Order: sequence, then structure tokens, then C-alpha cells
Amino acid sequence: MAGKLKGVIPRTGPKGENSLQESTDVLMFLLNSPLRISPIPQAYSTFSIPLRTSPTASSCTFPRSSLIKLANLLIFNGNKVTKEYYVNDYGEQIKSFVESVHLRIIEIKYKKKFPTKENLYPGLYIKDIAEKIIKENKSLDFKDFEKNFQFLKEQSLMASMDMIKRDLKLLGISHDNFSSETDIVNKDLVNKAVNKLKEKQFVEEGFLEPPKRESNDNWKKVKRLIFKSTLFGDDTDRALQKNDGSWTYFANDVAYHMDKVSRNYKNLINVLGADHIGYIKRITAAVSALSEKKITLNCKVCQLVKLYKNGEPFKMSKRAGDFISAQDL
Repeated sequence: MAGKLKGVIPRTGPKGENSLQESTDVLMFLLNSPLRISPIPQAYSTFSIPLRTSPTASSCTFPRSSLIKLANLLIFNGNKVTKEYYVNDYGEQIKSFVESVHLRIIEIKYKKKFPTKENLYPGLYIKDIAEKIIKENKSLDFKDFEKNFQFLKEQSLMASMDMIKRDLKLLGISHDNFSSETDIVNKDLVNKAVNKLKEKQFVEEGFLEPPKRESNDNWKKVKRLIFKSTLFGDDTDRALQKNDGSWTYFANDVAYHMDKVSRNYKNLINVLGADHIGYIKRITAAVSALSEKKITLNCKVCQLVKLYKNGEPFKMSKRAGDFISAQDL
């Protein structure tokens, strides 16, 4: 563990002062939670570590003892540490999640078979959430999905977060803050973050080159806002808008990091899942640009879990509901 965290653990300076790269304020951020213990929603956990969980994310491991020791070491050495859980409760995956809960409610209450659709989550844990919502809202007419969407979203996320918090408690892990991606979007922080980068001339309107693995025939050349992340050591500049002009997933993350920068932490620590190792340079570039290189972002990577059943690797899928929770273990 010490080797993996080299350069992150605070050291005592020559005059006896505590330092984490000459800082006493630390915000740790777990991008794609190593603790994939509950199905939904996606979240960043932070010291300031944010955690991140998702309905479709693969599992990875970061021993809870290591997580707690890291926070305790930082605190012991005089750092102010905030543990934050960033909930990705916005976007198409959440819509599919809520639709799945709604269809399970329709199945249970109105005896209509749960459909087979590629974007849905057929796992039995969705049925557990549906049963809980029905039990607590017996008089509600659930037939109209659009009319009930916001209510079902709130209730479904609440039930999912209750499961996550329960499992975290069993692991001895607690958080100081829970931050919502929906709140980030509703507060218009994405526009504010992009405008801030524009003012610094780090965002331009232009065209991206097609990805290396995609042929020119499949690539749609669309003018969009682009973050000039190569100015801060990234391999390529990054799109802030999708083909339809809506914000990319990365743009929302830039807004969240701007929020953390505005809280005056001098160090941020992101713990990433192994499947997000390619994310490090772009988000580090964003923090450098937003903070004028005054704030340090350290990204650490945890590894994926591989479990065996009957001597064979057990393939897990949260979408299908095939997974083993930390509570089961």
C-alpha cells in the first residue's frame, strides 16, 4: 500500500510542520467506487475521497482497511480530510434504472410481464426496490411513467443509496458528504465551469479527429466545444459536447471538480477503477486549468475483482443482476 501511495502520504517537514505536498487540506475522490457493493446509483466516494457506483459498472477492489488507514494517516498528520460520496444520479443510465423499477412495479401490481429490452435492468434487486416503493405508497397509481418519473427516481435512488450505506456501514466506512450529479446540473454548474474555462481561453469551438480505433467512415464530424487539455499534459483535446450538442459525461465531471476547487481544498485524491485508467490525464488537466495549477490532483487506480464459482471465473453483471455483494461475502 505504501508503495502505491508514494507521494501522497503526508510527510513531516524540516520545521516539524505536517505536509501533503505543502498542504493541510485534502479532498479525496474515489472515481468509480472500488466498493461495488450495491447496484445503483453511480457515485464518486471522496476523503475529500469521492466514491462512485453505477448500475453497469464492473467491480473492483480497494481493501476497506487501506481506505480507512489512508484517511486516518492523513488526519493523524494534521490534514483536514473530507470523505465525499459523489452520486451519479443523472443521465440515460438512471432513466433506464427508473424505467426498470417502474416496469417491475407494473409487473407486481398489475400482473403485466416485465419486458425484454436491451437497456433495462432485469435483476431481482430491482424487484426488491419496486416492492418497497409499492409498500410505502399503496394508494398511488403507478401506470403513467412520465407523470410519476420524478417521484420514482427519488424513491428508487433513496432505496439504492440505503443499500449502499448499509453495506458501507458493515465495512466500517462512513462519509462526511454525499454530493449529487443532478444537483450539479440543476445549479447550472456545467455552464459555469465551461464559461470559466472559456474565459481562460482553454475551451474552443472546433472539430475533433476520429478516435484511433474508429474508421473515418463511421466518424461524424461535428462542430462542438472542446477543452484544450493537451495544454496540461493530456494526449488529446477532449469533447465537452456530444454530437447532439448536449454535455458529455466528462463535462459534468469538470463541473463537479470545479465545485471541489471552489471549496478551497489544496489537494484532491481520486481513486479510480481499473477501467477508468484512461480518465486520469483529462480530469487532472481539468483541475489544473480550473485552479490555475494551484491545486494538486492525485489519481490512484484500484484493480477489478475476479471471483470463481465451481472452479470457473464468475462473470458478473449489474444490469443482469448477476453479482455478489459485499454483504453476501
